[in-house]
Amino acid sequence: TLNLGYVSPAANLPLKPMVGKDLCVNIELDGGGKRHISGLVTAARVVGHEGRSVTYELRMEPWVKLLTHTSDYKAFQNKTVVDILDEVLAEYPYPVEKRLVESYPVRTWQVQYGETDFDFLQRLMQEWGIYWWFEHSEDSHTLVLADAISAHKACPDSPLVEWHQEGLKLDKEFIHTITA
Repeated sequence: TLNLGYVSPAANLPLKPMVGKDLCVNIELDGGGKRHISGLVTAARVVGHEGRSVTYELRMEPWVKLLTHTSDYKAFQNKTVVDILDEVLAEYPYPVEKRLVESYPVRTWQVQYGETDFDFLQRLMQEWGIYWWFEHSEDSHTLVLADAISAHKACPDSPLVEWHQEGLKLDKEFIHTITA
C-alpha cells in the first residue's frame, strides 16, 4: 500500500471517479532509468488546504486487495491446486503469470468455506509451497506465482553484493553477517 500526497491549485478535483482506476508512479533512478510502481486507487481524499493549494491523498494498492472483498462457499472436485488458483483468479480481470516448476497432484475434494478469495488462495499456496509477488510496468502490475528460486529474474538495476569475512577492508559494499 502506498499513500501518495498530491498538491494542486485545483480546489475541486473529482475524487470519486479516481477510485478503482489504475495508477502508476514513476521513480527516476540514479544513473538514468525509471522504476514503475503500479496499482489501483482504493481511496482518495482531501487532507488539507494551504494558501491557494489543496493537498490530496490517494491510496494505491495491488489488485489482489480486491480478493479480500469477496468471500464464498465453493467445492472443487478432482482438481490440482493450480487448477483451483486458475479458476478463482480468472474471476479477476488482471494479469497473472505462473512460473511453477513442480507438478501437483489432483485433489479429490477442496473446499472454500466462507473465506475471502484472498484467504482461501493464501491457505492453498502455503500448503503447497507456492508464493507470489508483483512485477510492475507502466501499464499494470502482474501477479507472479512461483514455487522455485529459478522463477526469479535478475534485478538489472541493482548491483551484485558479495559476501566476505568480517574485518576485511574493501573499497566496495559487501555483506559479512546475516542473522535471522
